[in-house]
Amino acid sequence: MKIRTTAFALTLAILCSALTTHLSAQELEPRAMAAAPVKMNVLVLAYSYSSGNVLLDHSIPIEDGKAKFSAFGLAYLTTVNIFGRLAKLDVAIPLSSGKWEGLLLGEPVNTTQTGFGDPAVKLGINLIGSPALYGREFLTFRERFTLGTSLQVRLPLGKYSEDRLVNLGSNRWMFRPTIGAALQQGRWVMEASLSAWFFTRNSQHFSGVMWQEPIFAAQMHLAYNFRRGFWLAASFGKSRGGKTIVNDVPLSDVQDNTRYGLTLAVPISGGHAVTLSFSSGIVTRYGTNFDTFTCSYSYRWASR
Repeated sequence: MKIRTTAFALTLAILCSALTTHLSAQELEPRAMAAAPVKMNVLVLAYSYSSGNVLLDHSIPIEDGKAKFSAFGLAYLTTVNIFGRLAKLDVAIPLSSGKWEGLLLGEPVNTTQTGFGDPAVKLGINLIGSPALYGREFLTFRERFTLGTSLQVRLPLGKYSEDRLVNLGSNRWMFRPTIGAALQQGRWVMEASLSAWFFTRNSQHFSGVMWQEPIFAAQMHLAYNFRRGFWLAASFGKSRGGKTIVNDVPLSDVQDNTRYGLTLAVPISGGHAVTLSFSSGIVTRYGTNFDTFTCSYSYRWASR
């Protein structure tokens, strides 16, 4: 029972992958490096609602854009042993629906889209402070300092049409390497991470060929553990970059965003748990400015 409850901390990394496919540079991921036993499995069903200037493609020439965007996520995570270190592999598939409206060349426009977004695969490994432990030996482990790294890949399989301004898929590969550290002092956990998104070209963009420069992001989290698996976290994130080039013409659309978030994780008996989270923008000099609320259910079990 204790082992199952501990694995709840892992679900946050999945939720961000499943529910913010198009808002990737602004994901907030508390407790992403939390320790867990090897051969633990987590299945997540989640719902997310976003409202505001939710642009899926920053090269779209839409002014005063507003959107209401919903996403349903299905995700699976498992923990494995890689050279004696704890590693986590997760797969996430988002189903999204949204309505967008704004001004295109001074004329009011609106559109509605429903379908699958780009699925994501992520592999993370804790390099320092979190060895691969099994069953009962994990129960005696006390997490203190952890240094880890991960690589997330988004596959260009979501709904996409070059004739549409707004698409749920991106029609390009996206790669995000991340390095982060966590320090636990009593019931408090302090975390920090650095990451970058890299993109391939989209040769079927509505205006021709589109390429985007990398987006760099930093995050900080402060979490308080009420008991094992039951915690509250405050998050802060900063992202910058992502200038787009369309048909070899650079656009003046460098993103510069700062966001905050709160996350509450509540375990339920029998390997079940729920999560509530909220995030919003503090400063948006260019790019998306939106509020997001997420509610999720997860179930965990251990492989023999």
